[in-house]
Amino acid sequence: MKYIIDSYIFSFREDMQKEELEGYLQTISDLDKWWKNHREEIYVMSNISSILFEHGFYPLKEKLAPLLKKYDSDFEYRDIQRMLNHYIEQTSFIDDICTKEYIEKTQETYKTNVDVVIADRPEAFQMSFFDLMWFVFCLHVIENNEIDSYIVFSKPIDKPILIEYNYEYINLDKDPEILMSEKSEVTITCHSSLDSFQRDRNTPFLLWRYSICKSDLDIGLRCKILQEEKLDNIEDIEKKYHFSFQDSFYKDFCDNRYANRPSDINSALDSMLKVILDIRHGKEHNMRTSMGGNAPYVFHGDYAGMRKNITTSIKLHYWKKTPYYQFAKIGEHDFFDIPWEDSNIT
Repeated sequence: MKYIIDSYIFSFREDMQKEELEGYLQTISDLDKWWKNHREEIYVMSNISSILFEHGFYPLKEKLAPLLKKYDSDFEYRDIQRMLNHYIEQTSFIDDICTKEYIEKTQETYKTNVDVVIADRPEAFQMSFFDLMWFVFCLHVIENNEIDSYIVFSKPIDKPILIEYNYEYINLDKDPEILMSEKSEVTITCHSSLDSFQRDRNTPFLLWRYSICKSDLDIGLRCKILQEEKLDNIEDIEKKYHFSFQDSFYKDFCDNRYANRPSDINSALDSMLKVILDIRHGKEHNMRTSMGGNAPYVFHGDYAGMRKNITTSIKLHYWKKTPYYQFAKIGEHDFFDIPWEDSNIT
């Protein structure tokens, strides 16, 4: 997936009350943790720094430091500055990517009441948001990826934005190159915070559907647990539930192209959720070393090899030492020698 961060997320007001300041600091902190794990998939606009400075919304030390002291915050100004610099100085610019191909907007129509959604924004941030949405669309057109694989973070918007674009582009495949005119309607998913994104019922599926690394599967399952157990935050899951994905699992996921099989993704997430929450629905068996009913059970140290049916044809193989789990394989065959990989969950 790709994550597009609107500059307004980082905007600061020096008249914040304590609760507002705590929410602002939490948002910055959450996005910084996300940046550290997804840096290559995150984009901002190239004007992020100038728009915050020029319009007085950058959290300058003389404005933010007194509030941190007044409300006895655990954060220091240098913490916030370091987090912001990750996005301002070390993140890819979405508009730089989009200028690599010739594409020009000729008309846009907002099918939802987007003007009301952003009515409280300063004018500069309204225009910036419209530009951002256009560049998200351009990225979708240029890379030919599904629009659902892009998530925009922009407060206070927690709703899909439906836009129709008329645009022109140079068809580089034609000889000679010719100017083409097209019209497309897209729905762009927006969230006001990382917490909102993690609690969205679609998020576990989307993270698996558009995964680019093993950690996307891990986070998707954690979001599933967060929603099912109604926990306060995703960090609570790390304290309460202990599981990991082996490289062998992700290899199976990619080799069998489960990302292109939506119903199997949902079935896998549901089955793994039940394993972790110890909900005994569906067939779950100790694995044996061979087909024989008297064959020894499979163990690796204190871990037992387990098999569970995800669907009638897809099997989940994992190591279990309650309350620790390592997901090892997923596929349409039974295995008797599932791989073991050392992890840091115990």
